[in-house]
Amino acid sequence: MAAAPPSKVFKKDFIAPDQPKPAPMPVASAAPAVAATPILSISPIMVGLCLLALIGIRIAYGGTGSGLINLALAADALLYLVSALFAFISTRRAATGARWEILANLIFLLGLLTMVATTVAFAFGTM
Repeated sequence: MAAAPPSKVFKKDFIAPDQPKPAPMPVASAAPAVAATPILSISPIMVGLCLLALIGIRIAYGGTGSGLINLALAADALLYLVSALFAFISTRRAATGARWEILANLIFLLGLLTMVATTVAFAFGTM
Protein backbone atom coordinates (compact mmCIF):
# COMPACT_ATOMS: atom_id res chain seq x y z
CA MET A 1 0.00 0.00 0.00
CA ALA A 2 1.42 3.34 -1.11
CA ALA A 3 1.65 6.21 1.27
CA ALA A 4 -0.44 9.28 0.54
CA PRO A 5 1.52 12.33 -0.61
CA PRO A 6 1.95 15.17 1.87
CA SER A 7 -0.99 17.55 1.96
CA LYS A 8 0.96 20.56 0.59
CA VAL A 9 2.21 18.73 -2.50
CA PHE A 10 -0.11 18.45 -5.45
CA LYS A 11 -0.54 15.44 -7.69
CA LYS A 12 0.76 17.39 -10.69
CA ASP A 13 4.15 17.74 -8.92
CA PHE A 14 4.75 13.97 -9.02
CA ILE A 15 6.37 12.56 -12.18
CA ALA A 16 7.07 8.90 -12.69
CA PRO A 17 10.82 8.20 -12.30
CA ASP A 18 11.21 6.54 -15.72
CA GLN A 19 9.67 9.46 -17.62
CA PRO A 20 11.70 12.58 -18.36
CA LYS A 21 10.31 15.97 -17.46
CA PRO A 22 8.46 17.54 -20.36
CA ALA A 23 10.28 20.28 -22.24
CA PRO A 24 9.02 23.77 -21.49
CA MET A 25 6.63 25.18 -24.05
CA PRO A 26 8.21 27.76 -26.36
CA VAL A 27 6.96 31.26 -25.79
CA ALA A 28 5.23 32.58 -28.85
CA SER A 29 6.16 36.06 -29.87
CA ALA A 30 3.37 38.48 -29.24
CA ALA A 31 1.59 39.70 -32.32
CA PRO A 32 1.96 43.41 -32.95
CA ALA A 33 -0.91 45.43 -31.63
CA VAL A 34 -3.18 46.65 -34.37
CA ALA A 35 -5.11 49.82 -33.65
CA ALA A 36 -7.79 49.01 -36.23
CA THR A 37 -9.01 46.02 -34.23
CA PRO A 38 -11.48 48.04 -32.10
CA ILE A 39 -13.02 49.56 -35.22
CA LEU A 40 -13.21 46.09 -36.73
CA SER A 41 -15.23 44.87 -33.77
CA ILE A 42 -17.37 47.98 -33.18
CA SER A 43 -18.38 48.73 -36.78
CA PRO A 44 -20.63 45.65 -37.15
CA ILE A 45 -22.33 46.61 -33.89
CA MET A 46 -22.98 50.08 -35.27
CA VAL A 47 -24.36 48.60 -38.51
CA GLY A 48 -26.74 46.54 -36.38
CA LEU A 49 -27.76 49.64 -34.45
CA CYS A 50 -28.54 51.48 -37.68
CA LEU A 51 -30.61 48.57 -38.94
CA LEU A 52 -32.40 48.34 -35.59
CA ALA A 53 -33.24 52.05 -35.81
CA LEU A 54 -34.50 51.60 -39.37
CA ILE A 55 -36.75 48.74 -38.31
CA GLY A 56 -37.95 50.66 -35.25
CA ILE A 57 -38.88 53.69 -37.35
CA ARG A 58 -40.72 51.49 -39.84
CA ILE A 59 -42.69 49.83 -37.05
CA ALA A 60 -43.43 53.12 -35.30
CA TYR A 61 -44.73 54.77 -38.45
CA GLY A 62 -46.73 51.82 -39.74
CA GLY A 63 -44.32 50.61 -42.41
CA THR A 64 -43.52 53.91 -44.07
CA GLY A 65 -41.29 56.00 -41.85
CA SER A 66 -39.56 59.19 -42.84
CA GLY A 67 -37.74 58.93 -46.16
CA LEU A 68 -34.76 61.14 -45.27
CA ILE A 69 -34.15 59.45 -41.93
CA ASN A 70 -34.31 56.02 -43.55
CA LEU A 71 -31.89 57.16 -46.23
CA ALA A 72 -29.50 58.71 -43.69
CA LEU A 73 -29.51 55.58 -41.51
CA ALA A 74 -28.97 53.32 -44.51
CA ALA A 75 -26.05 55.48 -45.66
CA ASP A 76 -24.70 55.41 -42.10
CA ALA A 77 -24.86 51.61 -42.04
CA LEU A 78 -22.93 51.52 -45.32
CA LEU A 79 -20.30 53.87 -43.88
CA TYR A 80 -19.79 51.54 -40.91
CA LEU A 81 -19.60 48.55 -43.23
CA VAL A 82 -16.93 50.22 -45.37
CA SER A 83 -15.07 51.23 -42.20
CA ALA A 84 -15.05 47.62 -41.03
CA LEU A 85 -13.83 46.50 -44.46
CA PHE A 86 -10.96 49.00 -44.42
CA ALA A 87 -10.06 48.02 -40.84
CA PHE A 88 -9.93 44.37 -41.93
CA ILE A 89 -7.72 45.23 -44.89
CA SER A 90 -5.41 47.22 -42.61
CA THR A 91 -4.87 44.15 -40.42
CA ARG A 92 -3.95 42.03 -43.45
CA ARG A 93 -1.65 44.41 -45.34
CA ALA A 94 1.62 45.05 -43.55
CA ALA A 95 3.05 47.54 -46.05
CA THR A 96 -0.02 49.74 -46.55
CA GLY A 97 -1.86 48.93 -43.33
CA ALA A 98 -1.43 52.41 -41.88
CA ARG A 99 -3.18 54.04 -44.84
CA TRP A 100 -6.12 51.64 -44.64
CA GLU A 101 -6.31 52.22 -40.90
CA ILE A 102 -6.47 56.00 -41.34
CA LEU A 103 -9.23 55.57 -43.93
CA ALA A 104 -11.12 53.25 -41.58
CA ASN A 105 -10.82 55.78 -38.75
CA LEU A 106 -12.02 58.67 -40.92
CA ILE A 107 -14.97 56.76 -42.32
CA PHE A 108 -15.89 55.53 -38.84
CA LEU A 109 -15.88 59.12 -37.56
CA LEU A 110 -17.96 60.21 -40.54
CA GLY A 111 -20.42 57.45 -39.67
CA LEU A 112 -20.59 58.66 -36.08
CA LEU A 113 -21.23 62.22 -37.22
CA THR A 114 -23.94 61.02 -39.60
CA MET A 115 -25.60 59.04 -36.83
CA VAL A 116 -25.55 61.99 -34.44
CA ALA A 117 -26.90 64.36 -37.10
CA THR A 118 -29.67 61.89 -37.96
CA THR A 119 -30.57 61.45 -34.30
CA VAL A 120 -30.71 65.21 -33.71
CA ALA A 121 -32.79 65.72 -36.85
CA PHE A 122 -35.14 62.92 -35.81
CA ALA A 123 -35.46 64.31 -32.27
CA PHE A 124 -36.40 67.76 -33.51
CA GLY A 125 -38.56 66.45 -36.35
CA THR A 126 -36.71 68.25 -39.14
CA MET A 127 -36.37 65.19 -41.38
